[in-house]
Amino acid sequence: MNKMVFSLVFLVFLFSFQSAAGSEWTSLDSETQAVMQSFENDWNSYSEARQARLLLGAQRWIAMDEKRRSDASERYQRWQALSPAKRDELSKRFGEFGELSPEQRQLLRERMKTFKNLPRAQQDKLRDRFRRMSPENKTKALKRLKRRSRAQSSPIGRTNDKQQRRKDVFERGQKRDTVNEERSD
Repeated sequence: MNKMVFSLVFLVFLFSFQSAAGSEWTSLDSETQAVMQSFENDWNSYSEARQARLLLGAQRWIAMDEKRRSDASERYQRWQALSPAKRDELSKRFGEFGELSPEQRQLLRERMKTFKNLPRAQQDKLRDRFRRMSPENKTKALKRLKRRSRAQSSPIGRTNDKQQRRKDVFERGQKRDTVNEERSD
C-alpha cells in the first residue's frame, strides 16, 4: 500500500514538474518569475531540460532562508570573480569528486574537516609543503592517499592495516630485545 501511495505521489509530482517545464513564461507563478526574471526574454528558446534545471534551482532558492541565500550569493560572486581557467579546473575537480565512491567522498570530507581543525600555521605549513613538491612527488602523494583511502574504506583494508601495524610493533619489539640482549652481554 505504501509503495502505491509513494508511486502515485511521485507521478503527480513528476507530471506537475514537467507541465511547468517546457511551458510559457506566463504560466510560471509570480514568485518563480521574480527569481528568474533575468531569463524572461529567452525562456521560450530554452530546451525543456534547461527549463527544468532552472525551475529546480528557482524552487531551491525560494525554499532557502535568508542566511542560506546570502551564503549562496557570496559563493556565486566568488565563482564569478574566478578566471575561466580556474573555473574549469574547479569544475574538473568537482567532477572527479563526484566519481568517487560514497565511502571515498565521506573519507575526503572527514580529512578536510580534520585539516580545517588544525591551527592556521600548521595548515599553511602543509599547503606550502605541497606547493613545493615536484609534480612527480605530488602525483605519488595523491596516489598514496587514494590507496590509503581505499584501504581504510574497505573492511579488508582496515584489517590488513591493523595486521601490518601489529607486525611492525612486534618487529620493533624483537629488535629492542635483540639490542638489549647484546648490551647485557
